[in-house]
Amino acid sequence: MKFSSSTSIFAIVATLASFAKGAHAQYCPPDEVFTKTIPFTKDFQTLLFSFTNLPEAEPGTLVTIDGVFSGDINYSNEYADVTVGGTALFTLGNKSTSMMQSAGNSDCWTDRASTTMGANVFNGLRSAPIDVKLDTTNNVHEFCLNDYGTITITISPKCCHPVTETQTIPFTKDFQTLLFSFPNLPAIAAAGTTVKIDGVFSGDINYSNEYADVTVGGTALFTLGNKSTSMMQSAGNSDCWTDRASTTLTAAQYNNLNMNSVNVKLDTTNNVHEFCLNDYGTITVTVTPASCMPSSSSGGDPHITTWNNEHFEYHGQCDLTLVKDADFANGLGLDVQIRTKIVRYWSYIKNVAIKIGNDILEIEGSADADDVDAHHWINYEYQGDLDTFAGFPVTQELPSVHKRKYIIDLSSKYPGSSVVVQLYKEFVRVKLIGGEEVFGNTVGLMGDYKTGSLLARDGSTAMTDFTEFGDEWQVLPSEPKLFHEFTHPQFPELCIKPEDPRGERKRRLAESAISVEQAEAACAPLKDALSIKDCVYDILATQDLDMVGAF
Repeated sequence: MKFSSSTSIFAIVATLASFAKGAHAQYCPPDEVFTKTIPFTKDFQTLLFSFTNLPEAEPGTLVTIDGVFSGDINYSNEYADVTVGGTALFTLGNKSTSMMQSAGNSDCWTDRASTTMGANVFNGLRSAPIDVKLDTTNNVHEFCLNDYGTITITISPKCCHPVTETQTIPFTKDFQTLLFSFPNLPAIAAAGTTVKIDGVFSGDINYSNEYADVTVGGTALFTLGNKSTSMMQSAGNSDCWTDRASTTLTAAQYNNLNMNSVNVKLDTTNNVHEFCLNDYGTITVTVTPASCMPSSSSGGDPHITTWNNEHFEYHGQCDLTLVKDADFANGLGLDVQIRTKIVRYWSYIKNVAIKIGNDILEIEGSADADDVDAHHWINYEYQGDLDTFAGFPVTQELPSVHKRKYIIDLSSKYPGSSVVVQLYKEFVRVKLIGGEEVFGNTVGLMGDYKTGSLLARDGSTAMTDFTEFGDEWQVLPSEPKLFHEFTHPQFPELCIKPEDPRGERKRRLAESAISVEQAEAACAPLKDALSIKDCVYDILATQDLDMVGAF
């Protein structure tokens, strides 16, 4: 598409305006799949699969590497080791032929295997082109027809695919033990996965010595019954009651059960009689991958993504409350404030300050391309020790000279949850990853967790003007001052707005050297529509194609 200079200005301004409106993120973007096949043509050949320009994986992304080898691998000493960057992934062959697929005759077989990794591991591997080595030096001969190896890399963006299984069993005799089997649940839960087990029992459990113990693999989960009837639901008469309980396991706890299928035992030998009408037990197991954890974020120019996955911009300079919750972590408390700065007709997040309990962590980026130092303050001490923060472990990543990432892992309290601060040059991005148990009571610029409404400070007024909503959440004198340095404006001084943003925008864009098409091309490798919109917006506003690195 071609424009004259005047129409080009209009097109860019219109594009910026369209991106400033609310938009919904694509909740389940498609997988990206990269496949290569190489013929196996000589004895003991090593096949090298090179994958260049693979996209960086965002938090919550899962990356699966699948391998297939077809050849003379009918004996246990005939196999292919698959590695990447010196890291062993899996072996093809070296197993009974009953576990492989015939490839023509008694010597020739096809084997498949795969491994899955998280975003951090994958991004570490992709610091250079990913070269996958299929090493057949382990006594594999070129003997069969059309021998080959195939490697497939599948990048699955954050997307919610929980697995839920429910089973109900009638309780038909005194002291009966009910055994629930769930053979279709995943054998292994990936890191960050949570597993919730809910139990229901309805029967003669009106006395404290009448109850059912629920266990899995010998591990006690919870008890149904053994409590006041005021805490249960009537099931028909004074003896018959229905009780409910649940527990949540981390991925490590689930995996430590070491079971290919989950067998849950509801043991009613504790004086429970078959007395009531339609007595029963129900067990529900829900496996929720880390990718299902809701998240909300802010960053860039500055883009706010609410708990409802709605997107808006706020252009002003001041200190703002991103989220806060006095009851976070059983009263420990959480307060996240951002400090924005105006540049010409737009603004960006310059600093973020996070308070959990009595600890404060402030993080700032740097516009200096040669600056590799970490700019953070822990309890107002510059570059203080940061192995932990408020009792939660902190890791830092430095993928390039322009980028740094801080991850506050909340898993010890809330499995799979975290606060992530990502820096690109001077631009700060904040991401909150967790479910309703973690952030369900927060207020601030992220909106109401349960309804998605942009609520004012009174907790009931729904606001629709994004500028007014941003102003509403300016940090007040009654709220803690988290940043190490005092800057203007501070309430009652109002947030500073760009002067004549429309006229300034037109003048700057008239001088711009980057078109909408160039910005869209630069942002095209990103995985979802919302990130692409934000990326194009930032490039057009900053006139910097490298801004794609902020995503």
